[in-house]
Amino acid sequence: MSATIITMGNMKGGVAKTTTCSITAYLLSEKYRCLVCDFDSQGNLTEMLTLKPIREFRQQGLGGCLAAVQEGDPRPHILRLNDNLHLLPANEEMGLFSRWLHSDYSEQNTNYAIKNMLSVIKDNYDYILLDTPPTLSELAINVLAASDGVVVLYETGQFCYSAVTSYLETIEAVKTGYPGMAPINPSLKTLGILCSMLDLRRGDNKEFLALAQQTYPNCCFSTVITRKAATGRLPFAGFFNNPELTQAVDQFRPYIKELIARVKAS
Repeated sequence: MSATIITMGNMKGGVAKTTTCSITAYLLSEKYRCLVCDFDSQGNLTEMLTLKPIREFRQQGLGGCLAAVQEGDPRPHILRLNDNLHLLPANEEMGLFSRWLHSDYSEQNTNYAIKNMLSVIKDNYDYILLDTPPTLSELAINVLAASDGVVVLYETGQFCYSAVTSYLETIEAVKTGYPGMAPINPSLKTLGILCSMLDLRRGDNKEFLALAQQTYPNCCFSTVITRKAATGRLPFAGFFNNPELTQAVDQFRPYIKELIARVKAS
């Protein structure tokens, strides 16, 4: 059975997208074969999972996501973190994706470069998670074109509430087509909105949580992720040999169960 490919996204930064993607991959890998792909040239996800600067992987001969797309084969560039958790790391050159797409990509439809690359290894995994920059770009469209579903990250605040609306519109456009254009990925599903980074001490956070739940009652996950210091320390404490890992990730476990159920139902 081929992998379910899931984008973790939003068009706004600072919404715990990378942290949530890392934790989701780690928890899924407890039972499933999981590949996580870091398409953000900043490489925060890569550094969080490995606790190493992304330049080290270039020195080891791992070209990362851009090389994988350019070659049409990610296998030479995949890093094994353990038996079930593998990483296609980022590098700074991912920022050149659009330029490469229009100058050197040989296929006629530029929307499917990432999809074509992932098709090579799709049968090797149960889940493939994609982390992307928080912008509307050709990279973002390529990632959505390759995905079966999307988890939308929502920090409970005004700016992120607006960004969620815009991102859902983008998902719908990829699914049904932009004006005058054919659909790019008609089977794309919105798996849910995960409300995260909730600060229980702040009344405005609670108000924007309620607003999202009222606006998208059938879309929001029942699980709500609150701010925790142990989770915030993951970028430098990591997932391996971390004595407070349980405190950092346990509140995500009910969301993982919901996510798996929604994938199976879609």
